[in-house]
Amino acid sequence: MRFHALVLATVLVVCGGAKADPPVKVGVHEGVPFAFAQASGEWSGLYVELTQAIARQADTSLQIEVLPFPRLRQYLKDGSIGAVLAVPNSDMLADSVAVGDVMEFDVIALGRAGTQVHSLDELRGTTICLTRRSSLVPELYADTRFLLREVSHHDSCPKMLDAGRVDFIITLPIGLTYLLAKMDRTMADYGEPFVIKHVPVQLLVARAHATAALMQSLRLALDKAKADGSIDAIRTRYEKYRR
Repeated sequence: MRFHALVLATVLVVCGGAKADPPVKVGVHEGVPFAFAQASGEWSGLYVELTQAIARQADTSLQIEVLPFPRLRQYLKDGSIGAVLAVPNSDMLADSVAVGDVMEFDVIALGRAGTQVHSLDELRGTTICLTRRSSLVPELYADTRFLLREVSHHDSCPKMLDAGRVDFIITLPIGLTYLLAKMDRTMADYGEPFVIKHVPVQLLVARAHATAALMQSLRLALDKAKADGSIDAIRTRYEKYRR
């Protein structure tokens, strides 16, 4: 699979917007199960389908841009993309206006077989793998007693845990289950997962693009996609792989 140096993929979502209006670029981060290429070459994934569900209800055309997570904030800030659908970090929130919460994720800490923790405090002094500039547990960055090993792609963390290079990983169960399946592993091969918190997946619009008309259009579209069951159906279909 060949990727552009900056933009991994562009997926045009056609909806009810006027044809003369340029589509709003919505950034989503690359990685299973959020946005990934199928064998056919088509791009799919949880975030791709959620954005498509919102687009079907909007009167504005949306264009999905699949990007590495660190690029999302950069492009949001400079206006290269008009919006993101993500679990945002504080930098993203500072550079955007929230349309609303789309769904919610658990955030877990997971160690090797036989490990069990009951609080975040117990992770101090251990090595922890997470995605660079992760939005999942921002308080880790404020305490140097958490020994962080940041990676560009979230699929590196389970491999580092297996290799003994880190003690714990912090991740989303929904993404981890997909990655472990590719490694011929399951959650049962590891320690007891500790649920740290719940985080929202949000649709955010870059401040430079946050006109009253666009915000109203996207808020109404999100509300409709929730009301007609589209968001719940997509979430349920992807979350079944957690079991």
